[in-house]
Amino acid sequence: MDSLQEANERYKKEADEAEAKGDALGFTRNAIDSAVARVVRLMLFKNYEKPGMPVKRQELNDVIQKDVTHRVGRGGNKLPGVVLPLAAAKLATAFGLEMREMKRHAASAPARGTAAAAAAGAAADGSGGGAAGGSVTQTYVLRSLLPPTLLVRFVHDAGEDAMRGLMTVVVALLQLAPNGQIEAEDLWRQLSQLGVEKDPQPGYDRDDAASVFSNKEGAAGVLAHMERCRYVAKKSVAAAAGGQRAVYELAEAAHDEFGATAKALINQWLGNGNDGEEAQ
Repeated sequence: MDSLQEANERYKKEADEAEAKGDALGFTRNAIDSAVARVVRLMLFKNYEKPGMPVKRQELNDVIQKDVTHRVGRGGNKLPGVVLPLAAAKLATAFGLEMREMKRHAASAPARGTAAAAAAGAAADGSGGGAAGGSVTQTYVLRSLLPPTLLVRFVHDAGEDAMRGLMTVVVALLQLAPNGQIEAEDLWRQLSQLGVEKDPQPGYDRDDAASVFSNKEGAAGVLAHMERCRYVAKKSVAAAAGGQRAVYELAEAAHDEFGATAKALINQWLGNGNDGEEAQ
């Protein structure tokens, strides 16, 4: 991850390029500034209401073009390609937040990059584009630009340590799983070895270190949260004996935030000797 200064410099350069593009397309400064303010406000409010939940590109397109299309004239559908890099720069410089772009492909192939890079790729139609062989859903999420040590010290709520720990364990298990998938029941079996039960019995939380996950809303709620925030995806696949079975796999947020580096570290800690292997 870039340092805060490096990120701000990068976003400033991308913002300067976006401003020049806006001028070349004939967009008024007032239309651009108003749209940038709406995007920043929407991203901040969404992140406050549901932290970590991705915001769809189409929702940002709608708020960008609200009440301005008739004023910017022809080429108004290119306005998002100008506004998104400027909004990303504002969020980085004013709030220390990175506006990350993620793509959900129909075939679950991960993709990642900055909001500015994504906007440049989709600037031709402002729609977020598509992918050969399947549809693509573009989403954006806010992440802090602070280094992990400062996040832990000044930002993270200690009361959420157990949840973050469980999320890390789930991601690690999926990183190391064959084909990047684990059957739902097998995942619960592995978690139970850490004292995290899918269906805890009455009294389970009295003297147990895992008491924070002593009900379905605890551990199962964390998995549901990971699904909503696109760290994991749960889907049905054909079972060898016929019928369907539920499996978990890493989704685009996990690929973007952790990626191959995390898997290399996990393998190094476990002494597997294959830290050059790519993430699933």
